[in-house]
Amino acid sequence: MKNFWPIIKHDFYKLYNDFFEEYVCLRSISSSYITLIPKVDNACLVTDFKPISLLNSSVKLITKILANRLQQHITSLVHKNQYGFIKSRTIQDCLATIITPRRRL
Repeated sequence: MKNFWPIIKHDFYKLYNDFFEEYVCLRSISSSYITLIPKVDNACLVTDFKPISLLNSSVKLITKILANRLQQHITSLVHKNQYGFIKSRTIQDCLATIITPRRRL
């Protein structure tokens, strides 16, 4: 995609702006094409095929942008004891909280 960025960037920026202005039908850009690729010659059973899907790359980019933007604010939205899917928190933090004795008030 990097090789073609000069060609597609104007279209992507338009899609991006239209997405945030709610002019884009999500159903039209979030669909995928699924096909079956044979694993063996003369495939005839379902297990002889491997399904693959072709997704719209613009949807992947928009969701990545949204996820990155959300990371800036997620710690104020999620409880401090929640550790999944937050870049600044790890399961080790959770274990340290459990193992560390609590002070009694």
